[in-house]
Amino acid sequence: MKTLILTLATTIVLLGVAYARCHEEDIDSVGDGGSIIVLLDGTVWESLDPATSSTWLDAEAVLVCSNGKMINKDEGETIDVIQLR
Repeated sequence: MKTLILTLATTIVLLGVAYARCHEEDIDSVGDGGSIIVLLDGTVWESLDPATSSTWLDAEAVLVCSNGKMINKDEGETIDVIQLR
């Protein structure tokens, strides 16, 4: 039981660290069939999964993470991205 509690506590801490390296932003536009995502902060991202990001809408909230992931909080979807600007 003690090991289970320690494992759960460690997992929660690690998840918190992972999300701490993300920042929230809103989508300004999605173009080129989902390949290009422009955020309201002016950054431009290339989606490596345009089939998924093509369904994302303007003003939806996303988390942009330092590990090259973008998480759409409204859709519950995660994609790999590369920052272009």
